[in-house]
Amino acid sequence: MAVDPVDVLARALGVFYAVGGVVTLRAVAMDLTLDGMLAVLEHRRRTTRNRVRTLFLTVGSLVTVLAGVALAAGSGLSPWLFLAGAAGQGGWLAFARAAFPPADADEAKGRRRSTNAFVGWLAATVFVVWLWRGGRLAPIDAPLPAAALAVAALALAVAGRVLFRRPKADTARIDLDDLVAATDDTPPERVRLAPELGCWPLWDHDSDRNLDPIRLGLPEPLLRRIERFDRAFQDAAGHLDPSVPLFPSEREARAFDAEARAIVAELAGVFGAGNAVWPKLKWALPAEADGESPLRVL
Repeated sequence: MAVDPVDVLARALGVFYAVGGVVTLRAVAMDLTLDGMLAVLEHRRRTTRNRVRTLFLTVGSLVTVLAGVALAAGSGLSPWLFLAGAAGQGGWLAFARAAFPPADADEAKGRRRSTNAFVGWLAATVFVVWLWRGGRLAPIDAPLPAAALAVAALALAVAGRVLFRRPKADTARIDLDDLVAATDDTPPERVRLAPELGCWPLWDHDSDRNLDPIRLGLPEPLLRRIERFDRAFQDAAGHLDPSVPLFPSEREARAFDAEARAIVAELAGVFGAGNAVWPKLKWALPAEADGESPLRVL
């Protein structure tokens, strides 16, 4: 049986738009999440511009996916979906040009890309209409294309629920607290040197707020010393097994402890005597109850 190159081209074009629509839908979901976080942190509501843009991109992505699946399946619904997509994209570009002119060079570049994509969509729409008028597409009620569209619609519904779901209130509150803490530049009165996996090595000793050393205005040599110290800890503790010795020998453990004490002494010179802490009780050698050296993590 001879392969029809036009049919192959049509199905490949359908797959291209279906995949592109899914990628765009995921990007919209991520952008929505980030914009929501920024809105909360900056104590503002999401702008009407962003809401309209999100709505358009979401609906446009859904239509793009369905149109692509329909074309890949050879469905007679393809021309109508492509025409709907063309109307939506054209309407948005006309509306955005009047209501939301580009605010900077990056937005202008993005608008040009959208315009180019719209031109490409128009060309694809003309091609799909030509296929339909030439009888190359199956009837709208053909079983296989209809089943493919039904599966695609169901998959989009599930994906939308996952991508655009709202976090539970308690989870959102915890995440927001973490974000606020990470951007809190309030100078601590007392600092604690206590490296942990995946965290900065300094903490506010009174509030347990994790501190980014770079934000504390520390002298450059001290900052570099803290970074080397933390890197040594992260490398040693990377196995994530608290039953395994943090360092292979007591000598290395005591050297690490000595370096920590030296750093704390320098921190005391910045924050004042007694305002820098190395919590040795969090660390202990197997034979030492008072924990003078950090050989094992307790």
